[in-house]
Amino acid sequence: MLPNLLIGLGIVLVLAGAFLKLRSPAAPEPVAKEAPAAAPMTDEAKGLAFEQWVADRFPERSFRLKHWRSDKMSTTGRYADSNKDPDLEVDLVLGAKHYPFAVECKWRARMGDGMLKFAEPYQVENYRSYMQRSQRPVFLAVGVGGAPSAPSFFFIIPLAQAGNGTLSAADLMTLYRQGMSRQAGFYYDVAHHALKY
Repeated sequence: MLPNLLIGLGIVLVLAGAFLKLRSPAAPEPVAKEAPAAAPMTDEAKGLAFEQWVADRFPERSFRLKHWRSDKMSTTGRYADSNKDPDLEVDLVLGAKHYPFAVECKWRARMGDGMLKFAEPYQVENYRSYMQRSQRPVFLAVGVGGAPSAPSFFFIIPLAQAGNGTLSAADLMTLYRQGMSRQAGFYYDVAHHALKY
């Protein structure tokens, strides 16, 4: 009797499965969609990300960002003269005294063949012209490698030592390299007009 009961139960289950299969067709298995590949960052986006990284390292308690240029341009290539000036105008505030300076931010993916070109010669001349007009010392904040928002190396180059916008890797590493572990942010040495990180 038990074998007959098991055979009958098996037939009922097969018929029920066939009925359910015929009654409502199974929905197709969902196909996992690949996430669209992230679009590579434009040069403008990289520049902005590095500017943000630099700006965030000026402690609010002692530094005021006076001006942050956006480098906007029309579709025909027309732009404001102020785009030629350094990205950031900053004041160190010590009590009632203000010590102004400016920072141009440049990020590069890598150094090439022992040299780093961080600016075009005409850009360096524009920054020198700005420095004379504004009477603000100018520094080039240069990030290399890693990501614009997390560079592997960081250099601060006083404009007077920027040459024509290209320096040797050896000079950069020995004269201008900044430690990346500093938690306090930037420090401006008023007596020597030196920006450090």
